[in-house]
Amino acid sequence: MRTVITAPQLLPAKFETPVVFLAGSIDEGAAVEWQKQFIAAFDSEAVTILNPRRDEWRATVVQSAEVPEFREQVEWELAGLERADLIALHLAPESRAPVSLLELGLYARTGKLIVSCPDGYWRKGNVAMVCQRYGVPLVGSLSELIQTVRQRLAKNAIPQKGQPLFVGKFLALIKEGHWEYAHRTNATGAAIIAAVTEGRKILLVEQYRIPVHARTIELPAGIIGDEPGSSDESHAEAAGRELVEETGYEAGQIEALTHGPASAGLGSEVVTLFLASKLRRVGAGGGVAHEDITVHEVSLNEIDSWLAAKAQVGVLIDPKVYAGLYFINRNK
Repeated sequence: MRTVITAPQLLPAKFETPVVFLAGSIDEGAAVEWQKQFIAAFDSEAVTILNPRRDEWRATVVQSAEVPEFREQVEWELAGLERADLIALHLAPESRAPVSLLELGLYARTGKLIVSCPDGYWRKGNVAMVCQRYGVPLVGSLSELIQTVRQRLAKNAIPQKGQPLFVGKFLALIKEGHWEYAHRTNATGAAIIAAVTEGRKILLVEQYRIPVHARTIELPAGIIGDEPGSSDESHAEAAGRELVEETGYEAGQIEALTHGPASAGLGSEVVTLFLASKLRRVGAGGGVAHEDITVHEVSLNEIDSWLAAKAQVGVLIDPKVYAGLYFINRNK
């Protein structure tokens, strides 16, 4: 069940459930008390909410580190922000929230910040640009903030049987019995696409992959439900989105072929392989901002020699390419 800890209550040495810190508008008590609505929305969920808004706070407290009451409040907030798994930051339109802007700057790069900034907030343009630059999820209302936090908590859930050894922005290392494995914290699966043009050419992507320190040839692919507000995204929708992003082609037809683990001994991720057809070019492809993808259109009549030539010069071939070719040839 939900636990609420309000400043200046003592924070426990260890939290038993995921922790959400409520950053955002207070304005010394003048802003609307949105924290109550947020807390009520999580009434029946296993989460700990840290609420810095205290009923008895005096607006006349001097803003000085030498004043014990002020120091106690600020230190509680800083500790809560550091220890939180997620930070829900709501900027109420009627507030200025200068401290909240400070919190935005401090945690924009951490991957645990989610921001709600409705129309009317006096610095919405600045907030939007910071969120865009650092990949911070940005929504336009308190209800959307609640929904996005709930979705992120569901994605970040660690397998109950496992003991987390390390939890990062995208992956957790889990120990279960004698086994250690990787678990994605920001997605619900992955979609892989075997896409064939009307001219019987398969679409392949080439990019440098840091874990193997080499360029690889792969089928277009991407993780599912990793974007804010996309937890309800179907696997087929994710496959179509990733195909456009990486190759610039839109599929008129997408068919699920098979479903299974990507690397059953290494990670918990399960992938779905799709066949995409009736393609039409709608963009340049190449991936999103941080990606540098080269798109190859290779004739199915020449694919074996083309892959062999790539391997000969040190490019690694993802074995899932051959799985895609199996289904393409089976369905022709």
